[in-house]
Amino acid sequence: MAVLPSRPAPFFANKNRAFWNLQFAGWGGAMVLRSVQGLANGQGLGFLMLVLIATVMSFSLSLLLSVVYRNLIGRPPLVTWGFTALALAAAVSMQVLVEAWVAGLYYSDRETTLTQLFFL
Repeated sequence: MAVLPSRPAPFFANKNRAFWNLQFAGWGGAMVLRSVQGLANGQGLGFLMLVLIATVMSFSLSLLLSVVYRNLIGRPPLVTWGFTALALAAAVSMQVLVEAWVAGLYYSDRETTLTQLFFL
């Protein structure tokens, strides 16, 4: 059986592939870390659903930000930095709101409300 020869290439030779590899590795690692931390602290398996939702949301937001940043890269510096700050603030706000909402659903038997979780 013939085996295709493999030629080693630098990791960043294909920047698109490197981006995707780093995205999957980073968010996968974050999900594993948060899952292990939750299980080690006595959280139930339902907590893993929170971690999965938060990780998918974070991954999706980072992909949206990459599209925004790609469109901003050729603009004047003031425009680039201004819209980068606005896009990042919007993404972080959305992430905090979704995580607080999902945590509020998971911990609905407690007296903590969504507003308290959002402003803590």
